Amino acid sequence: MRPRTLPALTGLRFPLALAVLLFHYASEPAKTAYFPIAGIIGSGFAAVSAFFVLSGYILSYTYVDDSGTLRGSRWAFGRLDLRVFTPSTCSHFF
Repeated sequence: MRPRTLPALTGLRFPLALAVLLFHYASEPAKTAYFPIAGIIGSGFAAVSAFFVLSGYILSYTYVDDSGTLRGSRWAFGRLDLRVFTPSTCSHFF
């Protein structure tokens, strides 16, 4: 039986989210920063893609069994879907 969670991969999402924040809020000061720091801050667009791919993998690993069947009910998975995607969707309009 495989573990239900992936703490190492879940923890990797924090530095990716931090890279996105730095890309948005520190891109101007990073132009004069030490080169490796400027490179990390400048790669925020790649961190967005990595964050979403990693999050999708973690969600599917957590909620899909080894045989490919969904753990729990479809209703519970739909509630998770609403909880995850509703703030993201609403943020585009406000």
